[in-house]
Amino acid sequence: MSCPLFVLLVENNLVETPEAGHVAEMYLRPLLNMGIDTLILGCTHYPLMGEVIQKTVGADVALISSAEETTREIREVLGVKGLLNHNGAQPAPRRFFVSGPAQTFQELAGKLLEEEIKAYQVFL
Repeated sequence: MSCPLFVLLVENNLVETPEAGHVAEMYLRPLLNMGIDTLILGCTHYPLMGEVIQKTVGADVALISSAEETTREIREVLGVKGLLNHNGAQPAPRRFFVSGPAQTFQELAGKLLEEEIKAYQVFL
């Protein structure tokens, strides 16, 4: 199920507002009425709404973050190929490429990662 307002809430730094709870309720109530016990957060933005979503669906519904599962899979593949960075004292450089406005991403990602980042907009 697509939840485009979650994306807008995240990208406009509105996750911790009452409106976010109302939007989550609107999207998730039909799923709860069907008796779900697990919910996969399948968009890059949805895990950033995790606390609001969990509060809305309750503790009995397990949330699976696509971001966490992707990270686990990437770590495994890199390990098998011998490409993991084992030098924890020297983090690998990171570059962020985004399809939307770079400045908006830099501000939000910088807040979430608690560090200054540089992003580059690409046009697809």
